Amino acid sequence: MGWQDRDYSHEQRPTGGGLMWLLTGTIPLFTAFGVRVAAHASMLVYAVLVLLAGLGPGFTWQDRVGNVTMLFAIVVLHEFGHVFAARRMGGSADEIIMHPLGGFALATPPRRAWPHFVTAAAGPAVNLVLCIVCGALLYF
Repeated sequence: MGWQDRDYSHEQRPTGGGLMWLLTGTIPLFTAFGVRVAAHASMLVYAVLVLLAGLGPGFTWQDRVGNVTMLFAIVVLHEFGHVFAARRMGGSADEIIMHPLGGFALATPPRRAWPHFVTAAAGPAVNLVLCIVCGALLYF
């Protein structure tokens, strides 16, 4: 079978039951600005483990909920930075997949060096702005 005969669509669903879903499954969360945001199954497992088992001794359930919420919010904002930069440069971006250790913005900037650089740098730039805002809030 040649490469032309294979189905390369992203709509394929893995077979193999629940364990395979934990490795490759996603849960659709919401759509904002034309971007579908989904959580990888490992993000759900992480959230459940933190909420049930905690972060260590001395942490309340409010700390646990805050940890999961802030992780999600920071990663979503970071990934939206990549999305908006890719769109601003003339590319496209239509999906974000959230992981506990980060996210994955399916962004396709134009195939030139500058648009790729701007798209890659926009996520860390959003984190820098978040740090400055949070630092200013803590200072005052």
